[in-house]
Amino acid sequence: MKKTIQSIIAGLAMGAFLLTNAGAAQAAQPFIWDKVDQVQKSGDLTYYPVRSVLELAGIQVKWVADETRTKLVLSTGDQSYQLIVNPESKTLSSGDRVFGYDNINGSLMVPLHFLMDVIDQAAVSVNRQSGAIAITPSSENGQVGLRSLEVYVPEPKPVEPMVEAPKTSYYESGQATWYGAALHGNYTASGERFNMYDLTAAHKTLPFGTRVKVTNLNNGTAVVVRITDRGPFAPGRVIDLSMAAAQQLGMISSGVAPVNLEIIG
Repeated sequence: MKKTIQSIIAGLAMGAFLLTNAGAAQAAQPFIWDKVDQVQKSGDLTYYPVRSVLELAGIQVKWVADETRTKLVLSTGDQSYQLIVNPESKTLSSGDRVFGYDNINGSLMVPLHFLMDVIDQAAVSVNRQSGAIAITPSSENGQVGLRSLEVYVPEPKPVEPMVEAPKTSYYESGQATWYGAALHGNYTASGERFNMYDLTAAHKTLPFGTRVKVTNLNNGTAVVVRITDRGPFAPGRVIDLSMAAAQQLGMISSGVAPVNLEIIG
């Protein structure tokens, strides 16, 4: 009977030992980052790809570029932290902490001490010969945390004020014509050379440089042209357009189209 009790006690002790060691082994199971071909050396520092290393340990990494400042946001569990990216100085700042980084082949690389400084609830060690990194969680659930970083606070870009559409005022209506290759390269009345591929036009009286919105009344299309020349002088014709402007109005084949003219500025 005595031996039976001793055997039971020994069995329980052995079971407890095995359970304790199994838990310890689970807690100590490291994340091994061994993509050593990605390791880069610069002077006395060894750089590692921040996304590749941290995401192996379950830390999400994302760029946030649509805010006032460009940020690197690191998330673990239900908490997110921010590092401000300063491309000019090649630094990452979070509160009063500043870390150097390098951008190699489009990948953001950080020195080993960055990983050791910010990774929490885990031990970070490196194989000095191969460059491989081991991140060993200290908690049984294997979750790796972060420390010494600012909590992420979204900073939406300021809303840019809406730019009002240029005001127009009705000027006149009539027939529009166009001119092109025959006069391409010739000097206009303003002294500019005529370029049939520019959005320009001739008008009898409007000052040179005036911007005019021309609307084709046949199809509703419109184009804005700049007055650089004088004409047309035929009765009923109010504006003579460059070939490029006529193309936008869809009047190349007809040669003539009824239009409205509005002065923009």
